[in-house]
Amino acid sequence: MSKSKLDRAISDAASAVQHESDGQHDSIWRARGEIGDLLFALVTQGASDAVTTEAQARRISLTANLVQSSSVVKDLVSSGFYWSAAAVLRQYMETLARSIEIRTGRHTARTKTPNVGVLPYRLSRNHGRLSELVHTTGGESLADFAQASGVPEAATVEPRYREPWASGLLCLHIAQLVALAQEIDLLHRELYPGRQLIDANAALAPVVQALVDAGFWEYLPAPEEIK
Repeated sequence: MSKSKLDRAISDAASAVQHESDGQHDSIWRARGEIGDLLFALVTQGASDAVTTEAQARRISLTANLVQSSSVVKDLVSSGFYWSAAAVLRQYMETLARSIEIRTGRHTARTKTPNVGVLPYRLSRNHGRLSELVHTTGGESLADFAQASGVPEAATVEPRYREPWASGLLCLHIAQLVALAQEIDLLHRELYPGRQLIDANAALAPVVQALVDAGFWEYLPAPEEIK
């Protein structure tokens, strides 16, 4: 596949951003690796056949697609494509909310748009901010994403490493994966009663602690906050 000069320029800049991202926020990136390992273990655990209801089958499909796209979100954030990452994180949030609605019986044929208010850990508070970014209602934020280095009046199409977007979006991504892992865990406990399953909450403890230490969460969320 041939690349245009534009493709190569953006790709080279993204690689440089990724290299810089790798050198920042070690504890948060370590937490991203730990939650990725847990999700892989959960996917492997759920590989066996199980008799499912229609609702459970839909939840399997939704959560599988979320797991599949998790690496895409990570790459967008680490490569400096923050506006694109915001759009995907917003969709991620809505899809996860739909799975929770189905599990809790809140979804009906008349429920068109997922209610992000069902998300645990007050994640819904981030949805409005992501919507502002995606729908360009906060023009100053989009300018932040495209501002050329050292030239306030100029824009660049090449990604650049930018704080606080780099750490903030990464923490939000990890928080969404925490909620996803717990949703998969709840599903497995329905599908495989009596089987010895992974202790997801124990595996999540260091991940959640990293978000608290980073200041993304003000406190350690309690298990009963899972809706």
